[in-house]
Amino acid sequence: MDLPGIGLGARTIYLVCPSMSTCIIILSLLLCLCTINFVYRFSVTCPKLPHSCRRAIPVSVIIFMIKISKLSKQYGKEKIVENISLTIKRGAVFGFLGPNGAGKTTTIKILVGLSSPTHGKIRINNKNPLDKSTRERIGFMPEDPYFYDHLTGLELLQFSADLFCDPISNIEDILKDVGLKDAKNKMINTYSKGMKQRLGIAQSLVNDPDYIFLDEPLDGLDPIGRAEIKKIILKLKRRKKTIFFNSHILADVDEICDEIGIIDNGKLIYSGTVKKFKGNKTLEDKFVEVINKQNRH
Repeated sequence: MDLPGIGLGARTIYLVCPSMSTCIIILSLLLCLCTINFVYRFSVTCPKLPHSCRRAIPVSVIIFMIKISKLSKQYGKEKIVENISLTIKRGAVFGFLGPNGAGKTTTIKILVGLSSPTHGKIRINNKNPLDKSTRERIGFMPEDPYFYDHLTGLELLQFSADLFCDPISNIEDILKDVGLKDAKNKMINTYSKGMKQRLGIAQSLVNDPDYIFLDEPLDGLDPIGRAEIKKIILKLKRRKKTIFFNSHILADVDEICDEIGIIDNGKLIYSGTVKKFKGNKTLEDKFVEVINKQNRH
C-alpha cells in the first residue's frame, strides 16, 4: 500500500499522496493540529491526477493568533461585555472601537489577564493568556498609565525591563522611536500628558512582545506625536507583531488598521475590514450612523 509523504519547507508543507482523498484527509488533520506561529502554505501533489494537472496545488492557511470565544463579563447583574467572539490574524493591526462605556477597556483587561471573564474562552497562540510563557510575549499599555514620578524615563524603562527574565529590546532604540530620547534623563513628573503617553507605549515594548495591547495610545498627542506613534505601529506590523488597540480617533484607525471590531453596550455589532464597514463614507460618519441606529432600537 502506498503511504503519503510529508515534507517541511521554510514556509511550505509538501504532501505527496497516492490519491486525492488521502491528501484531503491528511491536510485536514494537519489543519486541526496546526499551532505554528506563521502562515504556512500547504502544497498538495497527487500522482493519480491527470498528467496535465499533476502539479503542486497551493492551499493558503490563515493562522489566527488571538481567538475570543463567547466572552462575557458581568458584575452582579450588570453585563459589561456580552457574548463577544473575535479572531485576529498574526501580524494584523486590529482597532477596537465603541462609545464611552461600551466595554472596550474591560475587554482588553481580560485579554491581557488583568481581569477574569465570567464566561467564555480566550486563546493567544492557542494558549491561555494567563500562562507564563504567553504573558512574557504580551505588551500592554493601559488607558491612563501611572508612573513613578521620581524616576526618569530611562530609569522607568530599565525597571520595567528588569521585571522580565530575558528582556531583549534595546531601551535606547525604543526611546528614540517614541520621541523621548532627549527627555530620557528628565524626571517623569516634568513630562506632559503627551510625553507620558509615549512613555506608556515605550514601556509596553521593553520585552519585544509578539502581542501588543494598547488602550487609547493616541489620546493626548498632538498631530506630530500621533504621526510618530502611527509610524511605530506600522513598523511593528512589518515585524509581524499582532497589535490590538482601542481608540476614539477614527481617522487614524482608518489609516493603520487592517480590521476593526465595534462594540456598543457590551455587544459586538461589527467585525471585519474597515473598507467593508465604511463603504463610500468616512469611517467616522459610518461609525456615528451605526451607533445612533443601534441606540434607537
